Amino acid sequence: MRSRIRRHTSALIVSTLAVALLLSGCSATTPAAPRMNVLGHVHGLDATHGRIFAATHQGVWAIDAAKLGDGFATETTARVGDSSQDTMGFTIARSGVMFASGHPDPGNNPQQLPANLGLIQSLDAAQTWTTVSLAGHTDFHDLVTATTSDARVRIYGFDAAQQRVRISDDGGHTWHDGGTLSLRKLAVNPNGPDTLLATTQAGVQISRDAGMTFSALPGGPMLYLLAPVDAAPGQFVGVDVSKKIWATTDDGSTWARKGTFDTLPESLATVQGASRLWILGAHANGIVATADHGASWVTLIEGTP
Repeated sequence: MRSRIRRHTSALIVSTLAVALLLSGCSATTPAAPRMNVLGHVHGLDATHGRIFAATHQGVWAIDAAKLGDGFATETTARVGDSSQDTMGFTIARSGVMFASGHPDPGNNPQQLPANLGLIQSLDAAQTWTTVSLAGHTDFHDLVTATTSDARVRIYGFDAAQQRVRISDDGGHTWHDGGTLSLRKLAVNPNGPDTLLATTQAGVQISRDAGMTFSALPGGPMLYLLAPVDAAPGQFVGVDVSKKIWATTDDGSTWARKGTFDTLPESLATVQGASRLWILGAHANGIVATADHGASWVTLIEGTP
């Protein structure tokens, strides 16, 4: 009798362990993708070689774009590299070189010195960053790039402390001062490196002399954000404070009304897929994309739960 009880007890233990292991295996599923509360405030969106990146207060994140198809990368949404610097200005040149600005990673730099990163660059898609210039001096709240007619990388940066656009024609090593204005967003079409558009509280302004002076563009919508379209000179998209999307093909002389965001984005970009142009927007409710100017949307990152 005792041996039969032992056999039943042993069988029960084995069954219990099997169930426990089965349940353990079921729970070892793929971790849920991070939401906007993990990424935090998004200062910039951009793409290179089919990969989409978001610059945030907690470093630069690679975004899984599998839902878009259209030649974009399938990857795990995650912060890239070991740095969690407060990435303010952020842009990717046509070559794939990333440029950024902001403030140091408190984990790697507890003293936060120097307080301003100046201009930093990454040659390996945000895995590592090196200083180019202006460390300790400048915090660029916006950065955009274009290629000059003689194939140099031109960088426009908005110096928040001075409320001034600064310009570099050698990849950020040396700078000269441009015009002063209080702007929300700066945009340059890579095919027209001397023409910039800027959104301000007084409306869209334009510079036709490589950022040296700006003047108002009358008659257009009151845009909150702007982004260039790489397909041809003069093309930009924008979003106004009512969340409406607008498009221009003539450097802002005329605008066409398109669709609407559900929530006013804090960052705006356009990225070219294999067959379609996508507009990206980041806001508290997620990172979203549209290939039909807002008629339909794809959510890449969900909002805060």
